[in-house]
Amino acid sequence: TCRAAVALLRCAREALHKQRRACETVAWLAATTYAGAAVRLALQHAVAAVPGVPPMLYPDFAATIVGCAAMGFLVEQAALPKGTPAYVGLTTGMCGSITTFSAWCAYTALLLGGAVGTRHDSALCLLAGWAFAVVAYDFGRHVAMLLASTRTRFAQRYTVHFRPPHAVVIWLRVVPAFLAVLLFLL
Repeated sequence: TCRAAVALLRCAREALHKQRRACETVAWLAATTYAGAAVRLALQHAVAAVPGVPPMLYPDFAATIVGCAAMGFLVEQAALPKGTPAYVGLTTGMCGSITTFSAWCAYTALLLGGAVGTRHDSALCLLAGWAFAVVAYDFGRHVAMLLASTRTRFAQRYTVHFRPPHAVVIWLRVVPAFLAVLLFLL
C-alpha cells in the first residue's frame, strides 16, 4: 500500500507538471500571437503607404518576409530549447501571426479569379511569395548560425582581433543582392 501511495503521488505530480506546462504554453501563445499580429498590421500599413506597389505584392508580403526570417533565426537558437513554452510561443505564436500565409493564399486566389490584377500577377505573386519566404527563412537561420559561431570563436580566443569568417563575407555579398531584388519588387 505504501508503494501504491508513492506511485499515485508521482502520477499526480506528473499530471500537475504537464497541466502547468500546458497553461504556460497557452499563455505564451496568447501573448505572442497578439504581438505578432501587431507587427503584421504595422508592416501592412507601412507597405500600404508606399505609392505604386505592384499588385503581385500582396499586402502582407513584407510581414511574410520578416516572419520567415524571424522563424529561421529562432529555429537555430541553441539558447532557446525546442518544445518549451517560450519556443512554441515565439515560433508558432509570434512568427505564425506575422506571416499569415492564409492572406497570401487568399490574395493569390483573388488574382487568379481576376478580381485584382492580372493572371500574370497571380503567377508572380505565387512564385515570389513562396521563394522569398524560403529565402528569408534561410537568411534568418544563417544569421543565427553566424552569430553563434562568432560568439563561440570570440569566447574561445579572448582576443580583440576580429577576422570575419567566410560566412560573413558571403552574407555581405548576398544581403545587398537580396535587398536589391526586394527593392526592385517594391
